Amino acid sequence: MTYRVASRLWARRLVFVAIFGALVFLLFDRRRIQHASPLSAKVAKDSRDDIYEEKIALPSFTGPFRCPIDELPGQVRMRTIRDQGIGVFVHGFKDRVGDMIWVNGAWEGPRLKSIVAYLRAIRSIDKTRDAFLDIGANVGLHTVQIAAEGLSVHSFEPIEANGILVRCSLAFNNIMDRVRVNTFAVGDRAGRFCMTSPTGKYGDSMVDMTAHCGPESRIPMGTMNNYYQKVLQGKQKIAVMKISLRGFEVGAMRSATALFDGEEVPPVVFFDYDIALSKVFTNTQTFPHSANAVIQDHGYNSIELVNFFHSRGFDLYRDTGQNSSAIAPSGFDGLGLTLGQPLAINLVALNRGWKTKLEAAGFLLQGGTLIERNQTATPSEGTDSQPSATSRAKA
Repeated sequence: MTYRVASRLWARRLVFVAIFGALVFLLFDRRRIQHASPLSAKVAKDSRDDIYEEKIALPSFTGPFRCPIDELPGQVRMRTIRDQGIGVFVHGFKDRVGDMIWVNGAWEGPRLKSIVAYLRAIRSIDKTRDAFLDIGANVGLHTVQIAAEGLSVHSFEPIEANGILVRCSLAFNNIMDRVRVNTFAVGDRAGRFCMTSPTGKYGDSMVDMTAHCGPESRIPMGTMNNYYQKVLQGKQKIAVMKISLRGFEVGAMRSATALFDGEEVPPVVFFDYDIALSKVFTNTQTFPHSANAVIQDHGYNSIELVNFFHSRGFDLYRDTGQNSSAIAPSGFDGLGLTLGQPLAINLVALNRGWKTKLEAAGFLLQGGTLIERNQTATPSEGTDSQPSATSRAKA
């Protein structure tokens, strides 16, 4: 009996020692993994490369990218995009963009497909044009997808929480170079201004240069002219540009004359035309949405944005391929007023000189939609097709 009791005690001790040893091993192994993983390490100091304008520090990160877990928003989800093996971090609460990506694995799928088609086509004609300018990146779906294609990306997202998610997605996908993540706003002047959101959601946030808020709530803003002269000019040429600033596209373009009036003008620009900001609705009582009132108070309207591109040799099209005719500036007065039309329309501005080059290279164009060689299908509105990632970044 004594022998059996002793055996049981030794067995229990051995089990305890084994469990304790396993816990110690897991603890140290977890620390080792955390130390080595880009998702757990803090952002390296040498990855930050701030840009300055009028003594305003404009935060900018160039990699190697790390995901600062202790700085992540309270609720975060990670979604794999289709079958590409690309993971994208999104907010874990109700957020329009994040929810769409989480449910469908896509956001603006047809537009993204069209952007990638233009990037490939332009690069096939001029190999020095290998960069994508993503102004208003949100959580960075377009940035990550296009960087995974092996192209350079300059991403702009002023909301710090979104910027952290962009860097986390880049780290998760092992994209350690060829992307610059700029966590500041782009406008017609440099300074620090308040961010407002009429719905309380990140995706609806915008700069309000007349609002009053504490220093901790202000975000830095710079101009595209400054960015072009300090980062891009003579170093890298933009192939495609996307602007999504909820009506403040006009302000961003007012400060982009150095880029658009020179030889390095981007061949293609995707942007949003906000009907409620056009000169048809100068009376904000017609559309009393606070965002529209804020933007119009700064003297912005979508007609100015249309004229900016048209006067610089661009033709404007719907980017869904539904209308093959260019839209003259006068045609925007009543655009979208038909019952059921959205108040914001996706447009593409195509440089006429580059349109000629693309057609001479054998590419077909249906309105603002480019059809690659030997391809007959065109993206249609409501299709969440995504480009295939042809390359994965290496650490």
